[in-house]
Amino acid sequence: MKEQEEAKRQREHDEKIAEQQRALEASRLANARRLLDEKSQEDYFQLKKQWHETQATNALTALDELEQSYLMRHGEEMENLMLKETELEDKLHAIGLEFKTHVERVEARRMRIKESEQELAETTNLLVQTRK
Repeated sequence: MKEQEEAKRQREHDEKIAEQQRALEASRLANARRLLDEKSQEDYFQLKKQWHETQATNALTALDELEQSYLMRHGEEMENLMLKETELEDKLHAIGLEFKTHVERVEARRMRIKESEQELAETTNLLVQTRK
């Protein structure tokens, strides 16, 4: 009987140890799964970040290529238009100077006419006085 109780106690003890080992193994597995999930999620976010960075880089590269293409196609035309703008500004400046000179000449002519009219009036006045 003592041997049966001892054997029973030993079995219970072995079962308890086996149960603890199963619980420990289950805990290790759960911890390993959690770590793998975290690592997997971290890897996913890293790949997602890299993908977005790649997309942004590709978009910027495409934009630079389009800009270069545009400049190659329209650069000469833009240069021609800038030259034409400069030429037109120079012509406008020359016309402005010519107009100013013309206005000054007209003003000088008016002044001479006015002076001549004053001299004529004075001469006429003197002539009338001398006839009296």
